[in-house]
Amino acid sequence: MKTTYTSLETGINWDQILTFASSRPGIVLAALLTAMAIPLSANLFCMLFSRLRERVNPGGLHPSTASLYGLIANAVILLPAGALVWSMKNLAPQEQLYDYLLLLFSLEFATVRSCVHEVSFRLRRNDLPQARKAASQLLLRETSKLSSMGTAKAVAESQILHIFQGYYVPVFWYLLLGPEAAFFTALLIIMSHAFSIKLAVNGDFGSLNAFLVRLLYLPAAPVMLVFLLLATFDFRAAGRSLDHMRSHPVRLTGLLLGFVGEHLDISLGGPRFYQGQKIRYIRFGGKTEPAPVHLDQIWRMLRNSVLLSALCLIAWQVLHQTLLGEPL
Repeated sequence: MKTTYTSLETGINWDQILTFASSRPGIVLAALLTAMAIPLSANLFCMLFSRLRERVNPGGLHPSTASLYGLIANAVILLPAGALVWSMKNLAPQEQLYDYLLLLFSLEFATVRSCVHEVSFRLRRNDLPQARKAASQLLLRETSKLSSMGTAKAVAESQILHIFQGYYVPVFWYLLLGPEAAFFTALLIIMSHAFSIKLAVNGDFGSLNAFLVRLLYLPAAPVMLVFLLLATFDFRAAGRSLDHMRSHPVRLTGLLLGFVGEHLDISLGGPRFYQGQKIRYIRFGGKTEPAPVHLDQIWRMLRNSVLLSALCLIAWQVLHQTLLGEPL
């Protein structure tokens, strides 16, 4: 017979709390709270992977050779990572700790928040050099040529994508397939940044990563859209975002950027520089050019959507535990 431990002074059922903490929704909540408090960034890994790409793909390679080198680069990163994960699983004293650490590696929140607030603060003070410097922590492209409006627009887009890639995508795959899925999802996303096919030199080299990441985005983008919709109740923007999705080169990110642009009536997209190469994207969203105030509004929208998703996870676990008497 199972013993239930309840505090006589407070009436708290500690068994239920521990059961929730050991469940997947509880681990997501713990990892999210940690990521909100501690700045975690994948910039170091992205820089290391970029150095690897520069060594094995200097440019001028035959397309088939570049694709082969891209496959080898994936193996060089993923195989040792797989060995590390296997070792952690065998050495971790508790399965929940193992889940928590792998998921925590996959999340990004506090770094995005601090960068957005710093850029907004600097732009309000007309300190463009410092705003560019702060923006460079989020952007994977050249910032020295950005105007105040260009900096605001770049950070507006980047914070949406960072929360999508650094919360919704890994959490979705964690809940569906477990901690290894979240870890390798995050790793593939970092690699896709380092091997970005936005640069012509990586067109064939990074094609495998781009394909895999788009597959991982496929089910997570509608989930994020649902929570953005719950945070704003803007059904008009949701409908218009479907049109932007069809015209964006990466349709699923176009869906999310289009929703935010329509909701705040701000213009997103347009030309930008990646490592000295000018790439032209179509403009979409509203008609107003982004300003510092919009950066704060976007962040509040994203934060509220994340908190709503966390509340839904708690409600889901409580309901599941109440009906079935066991954690997810």
